Amino acid sequence: MSAIHAPQDNGPPVEILIYATPHGWRHSTVTKRRALICGNLRADADTGSEQAKRAAELQISTVGTEFFQIALGINWASNADDSWTGTVFRLDGQPM
Repeated sequence: MSAIHAPQDNGPPVEILIYATPHGWRHSTVTKRRALICGNLRADADTGSEQAKRAAELQISTVGTEFFQIALGINWASNADDSWTGTVFRLDGQPM
């Protein structure tokens, strides 16, 4: 039987991949302790990549604030029109 862990047990997010699917945008997020968290972004299938990136930034920011009491941002790099990778960083300049 596996244990259920609180989100903060995995550490804050450090990397994120967002990608478009026919059913909407999805994310795969890697945490500091190398856990992989995947799911839907709050962005419809017809949402452009800029709006999808903003949805991911809001998600990462919310996780940082609610679970770790730190402000987080994302530096984006394009993989393709419908896929982006991002490195998560602390807005206060401290190391993750």
